[in-house]
Order: sequence, then C-alpha cells, then structure tokens
Amino acid sequence: MWKLVYPDVQANIADFFMEWLTDWYEIAVVRAKGFLLATIAETRNIWEHTDDPYANQVLETLNSLEEKIPFLHILTDWDYRTRRT
Repeated sequence: MWKLVYPDVQANIADFFMEWLTDWYEIAVVRAKGFLLATIAETRNIWEHTDDPYANQVLETLNSLEEKIPFLHILTDWDYRTRRT
C-alpha cells in the first residue's frame, strides 16, 4: 500500500518494527512484573499458613525472587543495522 501512495519514497519497515518492538517489550515487562508480584504474594500467603517442613525454604526463595523483580528488563539497545549485508 505504501508503494501505491508513495512510489518514490523508500520506507524502512525494519525501523518501524524495531520501534514497535521496543515499545511492546516495555509493556510486556510491566505486565510481567505485576504478574510476578501478585503470584509471589499469593504463594507467600499459602506457605505462611502451613506447617510444611519446606515452608521456610519456600518463603526465603520467594523473598529472594521478589527482591530481583525491580531489575527485570529486556535489553533493547541493540543495533540491528550493523549486521546487514
């Protein structure tokens, strides 16, 4: 469609896609963090109210995971143009 409307204008679809993908990754990370925090909270609630011998180990693991969630990210600073041939 682009070529029909703008036959003499070169469109670099890769640039548009990379911009969209970077934006989508930001959204995906926000959603993943929310999901993880909610899941950890629910799991903690279950394990805090049990006398299972593994409860302390599970709770320590949940605490450790929860501390790492703020650092969750997807690297999007790649330069895909350097690989073109």
